[in-house]
Amino acid sequence: MRAMLAVEQEKLRDQQVEVSECSHQLDLLRKDADKLTQDRADLDTDAKRLAESFQELRTDSRCCSVARQNAEKRDAALRQDLASASEACSRNKGATSLQLTDLKGWRNERQELESVREEAIIVLRHILTESPEDEMQWKTERLLDVVDSVAPNKAKSAERRNTRKKVEIRGLHPLGRVRR
Repeated sequence: MRAMLAVEQEKLRDQQVEVSECSHQLDLLRKDADKLTQDRADLDTDAKRLAESFQELRTDSRCCSVARQNAEKRDAALRQDLASASEACSRNKGATSLQLTDLKGWRNERQELESVREEAIIVLRHILTESPEDEMQWKTERLLDVVDSVAPNKAKSAERRNTRKKVEIRGLHPLGRVRR
């Protein structure tokens, strides 16, 4: 019996070693399981943070997209305003150029009228001074020629000449004096 007992004890020791090894492996597996659980919790936390960041980025992206579209609309409106202003400026330049040309023409006309007026004043002074009748006639003719030179159109000049001839036929002086 001792031998059987020794065999049984040997089996029990072997089983104890196995249980001890299994217990040790079980402890290691528990530690691994705990570590995996912790790792999974960390990964879940990271995944949650990444999902929140993703949502924020998506929202930011939408805001940026809307802002970009608004900026493009403003840019298009500004380009249209610029084109309109440029076109208006071109029209104004053309109108200003025409007005300057007109102004130059009016200045030239005014200078011409001023010189005619001065010449007419000189002729009138000579007419109004006691001059012989034959000198008065050519001076009056010269005055009418000066006035006719600035007439707006030739029809009025011709009308004045006809009036002058009618007056001379009646025996009146063109300036309203009776001929002697």
